[in-house]
Amino acid sequence: MPGRQETTAGRQRLRLEVFWRLFQLLFVVTGFYLGYALALNLLDWLLLGRAAVGRSVLERIFDASSFRLDSIPGIGQVFAATVAFVWTIVLVYYVVERARQCLDYALSLFLIHCGACSLGFGLPASFLWWSWHLVGALLIGVFATTWRRHKDLAPIAVVHWKALVQIKQLGFSPEPSIPYEMDAGHSPRPLSPALLGWLNG
Repeated sequence: MPGRQETTAGRQRLRLEVFWRLFQLLFVVTGFYLGYALALNLLDWLLLGRAAVGRSVLERIFDASSFRLDSIPGIGQVFAATVAFVWTIVLVYYVVERARQCLDYALSLFLIHCGACSLGFGLPASFLWWSWHLVGALLIGVFATTWRRHKDLAPIAVVHWKALVQIKQLGFSPEPSIPYEMDAGHSPRPLSPALLGWLNG
């Protein structure tokens, strides 16, 4: 029956969307930790001339007690977390498809990181850790949302590309005054000179 088929197709689309969102979140989380680890290793070599002794990179990332400002390795870890936040802003901007979802992904990343730290070394008790990571998550969400919204408001082509090809094949020469595009303020504007030249060529 048509109604049952539509319901089945809707459920399949919902499952695919859920899997796609989970894959995007996994990609963002993995990218955050890779950026964190690379920045931490690099800053250890710059500040200490060597890797930190006695602690692996993963231990330091997930142990909130090492996130401090009274030692050179701790300062390196704070700067590495900052670099990871900045890198994650770019990652969320390119991975997430809608501006309104950026803050959700940023807060989900914070909760996942908090849960991983709690499972490995107990609930973080450092005020610096909580404040730094909360502010970092908010900055990821705000900046990625702002940039993504700006990209979403970029000029949108009204005529499909296939239609433009068909226009050229039929031998028509569109007038420059025909509003084929809409600008960010949703006002009509003519096609670009380069595209008009291709159509008229």
